[in-house]
Amino acid sequence: MASIHKAWQRSGSSLDGAMVWVRFINLEACPDGFATEVTRATNTQNSVETRDFVALDPQQDRLRTELVLSLKKTYAIKRGEPVPSPENGCTVVDATIALACASREPSLAVLAKSKVGSLWESTEKTPYRTLFNPTVGPYRVWRCVEVMRNVDLALSDLKKKLDGRPRSVCLQGNRLVLHLVFRELDLQRIDDAEYDWSSQLRRVPELTEKALSSLVEHVDDVYTSSYVTSLFKNITKCRDLVQRVRDDWPKESDIEKPDVRTDRRFFRN
Repeated sequence: MASIHKAWQRSGSSLDGAMVWVRFINLEACPDGFATEVTRATNTQNSVETRDFVALDPQQDRLRTELVLSLKKTYAIKRGEPVPSPENGCTVVDATIALACASREPSLAVLAKSKVGSLWESTEKTPYRTLFNPTVGPYRVWRCVEVMRNVDLALSDLKKKLDGRPRSVCLQGNRLVLHLVFRELDLQRIDDAEYDWSSQLRRVPELTEKALSSLVEHVDDVYTSSYVTSLFKNITKCRDLVQRVRDDWPKESDIEKPDVRTDRRFFRN
């Protein structure tokens, strides 16, 4: 199409008798995902990224429509589409990272930080289908993105009070912190349009500081010799850190105890 357009710009009349080669492929009785695989295989000569195949998934079109109708939010899927302002919408990259970190599986948060494209490697199987499937609705997507943005904002403020290794943990461990915050939020009614989600968002700044403080402590205690950037790309070590941080936090039966406080020793006054 680009070549045709260029030729038309040079001399529109020269295209009057032009012929274009077109190929039709009958998908009748083909297995699921065959059309996507054909598209992938026949575009190796172009600059095609994994994200381009995500745009072919009907679930993405469904979410785009539902986000507009339910929440009046714009959902940018394809590369090159205008990125909506934070208050007006989000991109499929935002949604993927937020949903990955909201999963109870820490490995998805690690991939969201180190190699987000791997979450789209195949739109026909996990981990993609774990994040995007018919059960995932517009409220879940948008509210997870809201939590991610609030955690990022809180970490940006905390970063100003840190230096050295704690600051590196704040920067490189941001998605693990987000995962830990999600684990503490009540997600039972995240899909309920009538639920007051602001009650959960108000908890985010305190939970973010609490998660970061504990994470810094365990990184220093257990992984003293580990390079911070590499540490947060290691799924096994990140699973261990998540468990250690969660073991530090009070269980539901202990929540009302008055002596539970955030450890602030890593933050400068």
